[in-house]
Amino acid sequence: MTILFPAGKYRSELWKDSQLAGDFCLDQAVDGEDMVKKVRVKLKKEGQYDLIFINRQFPDADGKTVLESVRNLENESGIVSSSGAVIVMTSDLWNKKEALAAFSEGCDYYLPLPADQEMLSAIIETTKNDLELRRK
Repeated sequence: MTILFPAGKYRSELWKDSQLAGDFCLDQAVDGEDMVKKVRVKLKKEGQYDLIFINRQFPDADGKTVLESVRNLENESGIVSSSGAVIVMTSDLWNKKEALAAFSEGCDYYLPLPADQEMLSAIIETTKNDLELRRK
């Protein structure tokens, strides 16, 4: 499973327990522009990311814009939303209205930071299981 996530403090927040990283291919983006670029390159050369963590607020872009760009790139590549990357919107603040907006914008999960490791494990396990079902 290939995972893209924001670099910096989010690496430590998301991967506190190194066992969660498992045998996955982990890739980091330094900001929103870099994240969109990495998705574009991956779609053109190697397929797609299976799981993407998008921060609600990057230094250079808001998460909504990044999420929209990622979904548009997938769409342009012929990937329908049900086959696209599982997207987790992360945020330093829990806000019900913001969480609901993130879901309507196309994310699959909303994860307040610091990340609850049980919730993170469940997201990874569910994504792994969904990928296995898709490939059958």
